[in-house]
Amino acid sequence: MANETNQFGLWQPWQPEEVAKFFSTLTVPWWIAGGWALDLFLGVQTREHEDIDILFLRRDQHEIRAQLQGCGMFKKRTRSSYPVRGPSRNGNRTRF
Repeated sequence: MANETNQFGLWQPWQPEEVAKFFSTLTVPWWIAGGWALDLFLGVQTREHEDIDILFLRRDQHEIRAQLQGCGMFKKRTRSSYPVRGPSRNGNRTRF
């Protein structure tokens, strides 16, 4: 929930207007998805939202990363922390 302390510190989810302002300088397409997308479609907020889902095309990931760099929302992960598709070393498929 909003103003909740968790492993990342105090959490205050953005409103759609804040996301739009933050991404306003991007030259690539992006979308609000999930619960907020439904509320925006309906024209009314139907519930409190714990987060906001943003989608973009994979081909545009570098521009999105550049936008997020240095704003406290981006944590660099090591190659080994990414999920892997396909069989693992023991033959089982990796889930994510």
